[in-house]
Amino acid sequence: MNRVVLSICISLHNRSDVVNEHIKSMLSITDNRFDIIVSDSSNGGEDLQSLFEYDDSRVKIFRIDTDTPAMMNWKSALDHADGIFSFHLNDRDLICSDELVGFIDFLEENPDYSGGICKYLPTCQEPKLLVDKNDAFMNVPFFSSHPTGIVFNVKKYRELENLAEVFNDHVGIHPHDIILARLSQYGKMFIYTQKVWELASDEFYKKNASGFQKKNKGL
Repeated sequence: MNRVVLSICISLHNRSDVVNEHIKSMLSITDNRFDIIVSDSSNGGEDLQSLFEYDDSRVKIFRIDTDTPAMMNWKSALDHADGIFSFHLNDRDLICSDELVGFIDFLEENPDYSGGICKYLPTCQEPKLLVDKNDAFMNVPFFSSHPTGIVFNVKKYRELENLAEVFNDHVGIHPHDIILARLSQYGKMFIYTQKVWELASDEFYKKNASGFQKKNKGL
């Protein structure tokens, strides 16, 4: 069996149908160098395990309390990563499956990088490699603050202190930015310029209210 290079970590809350479609798309790729980690805080009866069964060892589902704050669910998904790298994917976003194998190839060739982001750059056709610590740190603001597409070296991520505090409910702050800044102190970060992930469309947001939104709207 090939070594797992990338754990795709999905924090799920009441979007099981959407995530199931994404998982089916990823599983169509015959490559054992990735697995799919789902931390599922969906309400009873809506969770992924109760609705779908996967006859594929690459899918690993972990249930978490339905009242878990979103950012702690992000942390739960990342904490279960067992690859060399972890990739955080929100349940409303998706992997571009056609680009996934090339991305895993890149990560496998650079296992000592501390982390980075998948961000499409129309002016650049090659990954941007940041080897110098100062260069890596100065480029952190360029990394999108949106948590999807963020990639961590799992070993180095777990060496960081106070991760639970970082993932607390900081108003207006994505914890991934803080983690990327800390990882940049190791140096060797990257910006992968191919289109590996996509944000959900406006139409998706109209059709898919989260459990939090439903609760606040009295639905």
